[in-house]
Amino acid sequence: MPAIATFLSSLELFILITYMTIALKNAYQQSFFRSLIKAVALSVIYGIFIAAGFAIIALSALIM
Repeated sequence: MPAIATFLSSLELFILITYMTIALKNAYQQSFFRSLIKAVALSVIYGIFIAAGFAIIALSALIM
């Protein structure tokens, strides 16, 4: 269980970094602030998922 949660949170972190780089590349074509707001909103959503993943790790460590 902790291994799965660790893998998922690292995967989410990778997706987040990938999305941020794509958003920064698109920022030069579109309006900068719109893409920045989009990137921040998505990073908050992924942050919640990563926090949930670490909460699962902590809970499974307590159960073990």
